[in-house]
Amino acid sequence: MNDLSAYETSLLDSPAEALLQHIEKELSPTKSYKMVVLKTLLTLKGTTWNVTDIAPPFLNYYLTHPDHLADWDELAKTVEPEQFPLSKVVAHLIKMPLDKLANTGGEFFQLDKALKQFGVQETYQALWEDAEFKALLADRIDFALARYFYRRDKGA
Repeated sequence: MNDLSAYETSLLDSPAEALLQHIEKELSPTKSYKMVVLKTLLTLKGTTWNVTDIAPPFLNYYLTHPDHLADWDELAKTVEPEQFPLSKVVAHLIKMPLDKLANTGGEFFQLDKALKQFGVQETYQALWEDAEFKALLADRIDFALARYFYRRDKGA
């Protein structure tokens, strides 16, 4: 019995499947940052972004999910998290999730620290802009976030 849609079946043994498998199985988050940044990127237009454009929605995720705030130690220790400087968010993004995403597998994402630009590798750009594929990505990212916080909260 095949539970895959025709679209999903068309992705088998392709770069699309490789990216989905990477998101689902290989990121092994020790913090929520990578999944939150991927979730953020899905809301932005294009396939290459300035880190200063990623920072506000990334920060906003934690501000609007207070139960997840403690996962970002520096932000959680801030007296007024909503006043957290965007310059610190940019520095955090470059050091942690973006650098890790660009260096985990390396074939999916790229980071230019000097230009403060992060992007999807050329092979995956058309997929990233495809609404049906983005829905599959979003499902995997949401699942990975839910699994991460479930395990963290259960102490697993």
